Amino acid sequence: MIEEAKIRYPQSSNSEERDSLINNFLRKERLNPFLYELKNDLINADTFVRVDETGRKYLNFEDLLHVTFTKEMETDEFLNQLPPKKPGWQQSILRLGNREIEIFENRTYGDRSGIFLEGYLGWEKIGDLMPLDYSYRGQY
Repeated sequence: MIEEAKIRYPQSSNSEERDSLINNFLRKERLNPFLYELKNDLINADTFVRVDETGRKYLNFEDLLHVTFTKEMETDEFLNQLPPKKPGWQQSILRLGNREIEIFENRTYGDRSGIFLEGYLGWEKIGDLMPLDYSYRGQY
């Protein structure tokens, strides 16, 4: 698909199509398509959470972090988005766009554009897009 986008991009005069080709295909050519090593060992949170002198916590790691949540299976709603498969543990891949991201006590995090979530967390994040201070004042 990337190769096809390379051909279509210079031929297109439609700015929306060109933006789509860049964002959805051409930029992905630079991503590493391989996960070289997946360790099955449990990782101590101290290896990727930094606490500063004031007690603030930051998520900090290089490369990708593969997370398997073994306390809950994938939901039917999630599985309906994929080719048919049996439910498994919720699995996600995290990549930091910034060097680190602050994690707050209420389980939210700072610069939301600085972390990229794939898999279950990426899908689940869509349901959590309301602002933290949102309050519904209407009737159901």
